Amino acid sequence: MISVILDVKSDLTFGNNYFPKIVGRTKKEVLKKNRFDLFIPEESIFRVKNIFES
Repeated sequence: MISVILDVKSDLTFGNNYFPKIVGRTKKEVLKKNRFDLFIPEESIFRVKNIFES
């Protein structure tokens, strides 16, 4: 089971040990980083962020 916690800016503040394995990155690469910047293609970020901010 994957467990993550995001802050109000959508930055990853916690990920269990299984999460980095699933996404193919280390904890250091994902923690304190924005989920949109990490996992959404650059050409789609604006559109996706607007959906979540509405």
